[in-house]
Amino acid sequence: MNNEQLNIIACNSSAQVIDAIFDNDGKFEIAKHDVLEFTPSGYFKNYNHPERIFWPQNSLPYNQESLYIVDSVKQADKKYEVTLNKWDFGGPTIIGNTEQTCNIVIPTYRLIEVTKKYGFKETEQALEWFKKEFLFQTTENSYLFFRILSNTSNLEGGWLGCNYVANIESKKVDGKEYLFVSNLKKSPQKKLNVQKGIAHIRFVSEQEAIVSDPILNAQLAKQAADPNSIINLWEKYNQVDAQMLEDYKIQSGILRIEKITAKGENCSATLQNKSEEIENFKNIYDQLNANQKNSYSIYVFSKRKSYNICDERIDEKTRTVSWKWGERKPKYDNSEKLELEGFAIDFKPWSIASKRRTAALENIRTRNIPIASITDILNKTTLPSFGSAAVPKRLNDLKIEAAFGNRRPNEAQKRALKVCLNTPDIALIQGPPGTGKTSVINALQKYLQSIDPKHPEKMPSILLTSFQHVAVDNVADGSSIWGLPVFRFYGEQKDKEQIFRGLQKWQEDTAKKIDEQINKLQSDTQYIEYEKLQISLNALSAASSSYEIRNLLQEIINLAVTNSILSPSEVDTLKEFKKKFQVKQINNKFYQCLMGLRTTSTGFNDDGKRMIEHVLEYYDLRKDSLNCYALEKGYDQLKKLANSTPSQEDLDWVEELRNKCIEQMVPNPTDSFDNQLFTILKDYIDTTIEPNIRERIRQTDLQKLIVLNSYKENVGFKSIRNAMLRYAMTYAATVQQSKSESFVRLLGKKNFEFDYVIIDEAARANPLDLFIPITLARKKVILVGDHKQLPQLVDQDILEQMECSNDSRERFEELKGFMEKSLFESLWDYLKTERNDGIVRTVTLDTQYRMPQKLSDFVSRNFYGDETHIQTGKNPNDCIHHVSRYTKKNGDCKCAVWENVDSKESGKISKTNEAEAELIIKRIKEIIKETDETIGVIASYSAQTRLIDKIAKSDAELKKKIDNKHLEIGSIDAFQGRQFDIVFFSVVRSNDRNNFGFLKSENRLNVAFSRQKKLLVIVGNRKMYETEKAQEEVPALKEFIKLADEEK
Repeated sequence: MNNEQLNIIACNSSAQVIDAIFDNDGKFEIAKHDVLEFTPSGYFKNYNHPERIFWPQNSLPYNQESLYIVDSVKQADKKYEVTLNKWDFGGPTIIGNTEQTCNIVIPTYRLIEVTKKYGFKETEQALEWFKKEFLFQTTENSYLFFRILSNTSNLEGGWLGCNYVANIESKKVDGKEYLFVSNLKKSPQKKLNVQKGIAHIRFVSEQEAIVSDPILNAQLAKQAADPNSIINLWEKYNQVDAQMLEDYKIQSGILRIEKITAKGENCSATLQNKSEEIENFKNIYDQLNANQKNSYSIYVFSKRKSYNICDERIDEKTRTVSWKWGERKPKYDNSEKLELEGFAIDFKPWSIASKRRTAALENIRTRNIPIASITDILNKTTLPSFGSAAVPKRLNDLKIEAAFGNRRPNEAQKRALKVCLNTPDIALIQGPPGTGKTSVINALQKYLQSIDPKHPEKMPSILLTSFQHVAVDNVADGSSIWGLPVFRFYGEQKDKEQIFRGLQKWQEDTAKKIDEQINKLQSDTQYIEYEKLQISLNALSAASSSYEIRNLLQEIINLAVTNSILSPSEVDTLKEFKKKFQVKQINNKFYQCLMGLRTTSTGFNDDGKRMIEHVLEYYDLRKDSLNCYALEKGYDQLKKLANSTPSQEDLDWVEELRNKCIEQMVPNPTDSFDNQLFTILKDYIDTTIEPNIRERIRQTDLQKLIVLNSYKENVGFKSIRNAMLRYAMTYAATVQQSKSESFVRLLGKKNFEFDYVIIDEAARANPLDLFIPITLARKKVILVGDHKQLPQLVDQDILEQMECSNDSRERFEELKGFMEKSLFESLWDYLKTERNDGIVRTVTLDTQYRMPQKLSDFVSRNFYGDETHIQTGKNPNDCIHHVSRYTKKNGDCKCAVWENVDSKESGKISKTNEAEAELIIKRIKEIIKETDETIGVIASYSAQTRLIDKIAKSDAELKKKIDNKHLEIGSIDAFQGRQFDIVFFSVVRSNDRNNFGFLKSENRLNVAFSRQKKLLVIVGNRKMYETEKAQEEVPALKEFIKLADEEK
């Protein structure tokens, strides 16, 4: 029993101290805090060591129902003299089943409380805490526990621990009774009527209790086997994806080399394959890179090694491949020594992604994840809850608001932050365009940082992730850890410093901002003088001669007079020091006086007093020029000796003083100086000069300059990197990279998990990719997105493969609709309307700060309907643009414009509309002459995007705008999450059939209509979008024409 467990004794109402004597036969030892029990056979057994028994020599009235805790032990000859704390109990001993284990369930929220309070990283640590707090092991299969006296004979009641009291209750679930901890509170540390109990007890988590229960296991198995469950459908999708990977490997084959020609870095090879095989290889390679944005590569291989290549060109007609070497290349003198066999596509990106998906899916399916309830949510399974975690904890509103910084949050944003903090497992934040979802993500991080700033090691770790690098960058850029950028992981790099390349931009931006502030202060001359003063003061502390000290003191005095940074008294003091460090020239008269001092009794009795007076009189007249520090210090004592009869000790002191004075006044080649005086000077500078300087400049621009320059010097790349590695609590990576080997290796493989996993743009990511970071969440998963914007990424080829295994076309259409519905939307619908467990897990942000109110109302009405009304928090003055063409007659700015272009589209697959492109370029060239506002150009088809981009870059002025990011051209997919002052939207589609194509997707139109901060200009064939068919298939476009007409 340890010291804390003795607290239990203090709570017993009938504890007393007794002295006992035990036999000591040398076989067993007894120690302080051992717990003893008196047996019917007349000996004591030791709970700590059951094999040890002790026979008492004194006949005291020992009680079999009591416990005896050893307080002290004194070992004598063949006996132990022991002081015992006798602990009597107010009720009979509770005897539990020692043959069968009794599980006591710790509700998940209780485990989280304990984990948070004691800074544990694992659930097992919290369970171990309960064991140490409430149980005392007696044998291998039994534990001793203490309960506040109760009338019940079972294990229920208030269990007394070292520092806490746990209330143990029973609950029936599907006919089976469970014991669980319903309450946990601090021990009253007062006298209580206590009884002891013995049983085979284990504290277990909810998850362990569920898994070990056959009835609940059967229920889980049944629901998990549902072929229509989210997990099973995506497992099927993943299986088809893995099979397609193998098929592609077989179909692409390899290109066999016939002959190689190498000239420096340029290599080429003729191939053995037929032209059709080469064309097939090339088509597959191009298709892979088209889908995955050039993430695939080709490698050339020999019998033993392989090498990645770049800038490859495959020509099926000439049956040749030309290339350059990648980062690693073979060593060779000429092409004849290149023993290479062929080329193959490197399917590693697909293969690695597939393995990560499969592993994550399996962990979720088997509930082998830190937050097991997420599996139940995905399976739409409601399991029994031990205790109520539904009651949200009260959060300080001031701290909630403070987490948003200078920007005052609206009610929905505050509610979203509270939901994130209170959810026991997962929270979904829907962020319509411009509603500040990034602000909520940043506020959550700041709130978690503020929990215990004095103990960074206890801060919860956070993973920021999204399916695209751009999205990760956007959310990471707005986050910081105590002023440092987020630890952004980009991937495996040859140069390890490149892992931190995201720091480079932050460092440069920070240094630039500091420079701007320094220039604004316009105090460079004063700062230069201050720096000179600091240099002189620092040099003074390292001086080694009187000559050097004297010159440095003169520099300091001159600088002080120039900028008035030292007070007159401080300047005078430094001048005095300077005098004392003058180069010494021998003073013959003073030397003669000193040599006349008597140092023997006979001599002193003769004329000793008169000689002392000569020395003192001469010193008084010339002390400023003599600089005799030894005499200055001993002046008073020497004067006393002139009026007394000195002892031999006094005369020895006079001799020592005389020698010191002569030494100080006689020059030597090294110009040595008084070290004691130098120490006094340095102490004066450290304790008086330096602190006074700091205090005088503290409230001045000079202080700001000093701080800014010091900060600028310390934002070096390595210093930031090292600080991030030491203090990082927030990490950022894509969903796939969040479980990459290089990321795991960088952070350490042990317990590679994060307390909070925040997934931005969650409605766009493929669920299989979302599952990867979800499995890494230790406490909470926060999904941030908007299922009303771009849909999730689903491979149509895989869906067609899945169709083959379905019985009917109708069933396939149902499956397709489900698979194209984002995981975010599926969870949103389930958690908001179906899962009735009393826990709020969803919030919609309802106030936008991006666009004018008319456009905001338009977006709200057309894409969110009655379900969500988006309010406007944008100041109308911030919506004013400076484009004269788009200004009303009364001088007000238009916010919605339809530019009519009556021309037909072209192209078979990806469409273009040249007239629309030309008009947009013409309008942009007009605008940039009037304003420097940012412009975004969106097209509904990628071919139109490329056309507009080509025309713009052919104009030098527009190319410059593109280079400095004032003009950007992209697709709808590329612009989700982006915003610009002015947006042009090229609808492209214009045909006699009124075929609207991609424009029928409301999600895509929602993105296109919501990127602008001031003005949206739609360019297209007005006539086509005013038809009845347009009203049916693209009502938002027809509605916009009405809005634009109202703006005239």
